[in-house]
This record gives sequence, C-alpha cells and structure tokens, in this order.
Amino acid sequence: RVAADQVIDGKVPDPTGGATHYYATSIKAPAWAAKAKQTLRLGHHIFFKDVP
Repeated sequence: RVAADQVIDGKVPDPTGGATHYYATSIKAPAWAAKAKQTLRLGHHIFFKDVP
C-alpha cells in the first residue's frame, strides 16, 4: 500500500507505465491481453494498458 500511495501522490514514478490491468503468467492469458498494450513484465506478472 505504501508503494501505491507514493505513486498516487506523485512522489515516485509509476513503474507499470500507467497499467490498468495485469495477470500472472501462472494462468492462461486472458482474451483481452491480445489487444492490450503491454507496459511491463515483472517476474511472473504482465501489466497492460489500453485494454479494449
């Protein structure tokens, strides 16, 4: 929560590049991921924005 608050307050840059969605690579990729813009891959999580 502290990290999220710092991003929201503008104290640190958003490491996800403005992502609004993500999924863990341990599951099948959701259908929306094919048309969304990937912004970050961090460990076993992939972050996206511009999700249709």
